[in-house]
Amino acid sequence: MSKRILYEVRRITVLLMLILGVVILVSGVTLYTFPRGPRSGTITVLGITKRLWIDIHVYTAFTLVGLTILHVYLNLPSIICYVRGLRKFKS
Repeated sequence: MSKRILYEVRRITVLLMLILGVVILVSGVTLYTFPRGPRSGTITVLGITKRLWIDIHVYTAFTLVGLTILHVYLNLPSIICYVRGLRKFKS
């Protein structure tokens, strides 16, 4: 993979992680403030039911985990270099 393509993939990965993090934050706060109880599923916030908010939250979190794994894989040489540098510094 060329350096230019690798750079673009890294950039898009980080941007998607940021966007998904904001979506998880918004859906999490919305679900936290949602009423609880047997009839709470019929209430909508921003036109979305509680069940759909839960689905958005869960599937976005799974996607974020996958992107995090990709991010670590793409940056593995940098991570290894950093860890080696820490070992030299502590010795």
